[in-house]
Amino acid sequence: DHFVKFEELQEGLDSVMDDIGLPHLTLPRAKGGTRKTKQHYSLLYDDETMMIIANICAWEIKRFEYEFDDQRSADN
Repeated sequence: DHFVKFEELQEGLDSVMDDIGLPHLTLPRAKGGTRKTKQHYSLLYDDETMMIIANICAWEIKRFEYEFDDQRSADN
């Protein structure tokens, strides 16, 4: 089994392709430019939704050492 972080998708795919002896593939940039605003992801969460995600994704958060980069201010 291989786990590949989305933010390292091309490198992870290259590694898997090397392991199984297939040529590298170039992934399309299909997701770029889809967001209407460029606000930081943490601004989309309140405390309740942050805890829901933390509970649902606990394994991934621990396994890949993710941290919530909280850029919400106390006055929002």
